[in-house]
Amino acid sequence: MILLDNTVLTNFALACDLELPCLFAGNKGATTDLVLAEFSKGVNIGVLPESDLTWLKIVQVRGRREKAIFPFSSEGVRYR
Repeated sequence: MILLDNTVLTNFALACDLELPCLFAGNKGATTDLVLAEFSKGVNIGVLPESDLTWLKIVQVRGRREKAIFPFSSEGVRYR
């Protein structure tokens, strides 16, 4: 599994070239549900272009300790 974070996805989306990480990661590409929520928030507020991320496997972050790493709430991204 090749786990892609929001920085990687955002940079390639802004460069309009999400095909490159897709080609690199192939069927091993993955991200977390929290990263996907953060990326989606960027799309919704108009900072990021609409992007097809269906090629990524989505890993659910479930544990309390795992969730504490990410500054998110159940409603989406929470900015500090």
